[in-house]
Amino acid sequence: NAPKETNVSRLGTETTPRASHDTSEMKNGNKTIFKVALIRSIAGEMANNMGFFANAYLQKLQLEAELNQNENAPVHFQVDIVAEHQDHPWKWQRAFQSMQCFEHLQLISVFGGRWDPLYDKVYQWQEAHLAPGSANTTVNLKSSALFVERSLDQMKRFDHIVLDRHRQSQQRLDMESNGNTALSIFNKLAASNTTMTLPFLRSAGGMTLGGMRFEVHLEDIRRFFTIKASCCGPQHLQPDPDATVFHLRNFITENKKHVTERGYVELDPHNTAHVLLGHLTPGSKVVVVSRYWNASNVQEYITAMTQRGLNATVLQPSESFALGSGIHDFCYLRSATKELIGTSKSTYVRWAALLGPNLQKATLYKVDKTPTPQLGETVQGSHISETWYPYKRQDLQHIRHVTVKQ
Repeated sequence: NAPKETNVSRLGTETTPRASHDTSEMKNGNKTIFKVALIRSIAGEMANNMGFFANAYLQKLQLEAELNQNENAPVHFQVDIVAEHQDHPWKWQRAFQSMQCFEHLQLISVFGGRWDPLYDKVYQWQEAHLAPGSANTTVNLKSSALFVERSLDQMKRFDHIVLDRHRQSQQRLDMESNGNTALSIFNKLAASNTTMTLPFLRSAGGMTLGGMRFEVHLEDIRRFFTIKASCCGPQHLQPDPDATVFHLRNFITENKKHVTERGYVELDPHNTAHVLLGHLTPGSKVVVVSRYWNASNVQEYITAMTQRGLNATVLQPSESFALGSGIHDFCYLRSATKELIGTSKSTYVRWAALLGPNLQKATLYKVDKTPTPQLGETVQGSHISETWYPYKRQDLQHIRHVTVKQ
């Protein structure tokens, strides 16, 4: 028989697999399933959290591979990703709404970690019986082997405790009466709707959208971020096949500090129309997508494109398309066919380019601001000063990065 899961409703809209140390038989023989919670704190909105979860997912795959190297071992380790939402309600609730549209993310509870009623109890027990600092052990994608070397023996100790729970008498394990024995903790975990396990780990770092590890696991990541068709709207609005889709992140409208303090500079309307879109011929279709679709500066981009002869329009919301919702915009961007263009400072458009199934070309740009000229100096016109292709995979050669010097 396959392992059985108990589903626990947390908000009434999502179903969360329960993490516990119950044992059952796997298809390939009798094994004790030993679950390990990998807690991932979420912060920010959709694209940031996609990076966090992609990283945690690859950590899960790597840890399971390393912990289950011995096929004859009586215990099978299963790493479950658990999310820990942040304090600010409006941010994590928007992130949660987006999570419900990804088939795999919707199964992950956001009420894990420090929000779990048993968190303090498990944290204290792990600190006392594994090693000081073990409850704060973080798994970094580049150094998860270090975690395995340091903690695998400790995890095997729990392995034996789980087996003893079933094979030996309760008296031997439950000699203490203060409720702090391993058996007592396990029983509490198994009997409650908890996301906690002994031991548990914390996932560290986000997903770098590049590098060998990312490219090797790209198919895994794409499967992990499978979107439910119903989330893209009843008619799944898509760009025309011959349209260039331009994503205007509009950092300046969201928060001027993004530009003045963090350097999140986007190309101005004139240079967008004449340099970034300079390869398009008059009459070419351009659809501008922005969460701030009705901001005053969006029309400036449309005007500049129109004056150059481009057939430019702004994607606007409708009854079936909630523009600015996060997931609807993302569905539209990843459905682009001819070309997708946006700033490389936006992880949102970069994820859309990487996950788009039919995209033929993507251009991700950054701005190199020319210093203010001195009196008498000649200022050269804006131009694309550098072009490079960051990926080695053949099926990612349609994605290019450019630097626009102005």
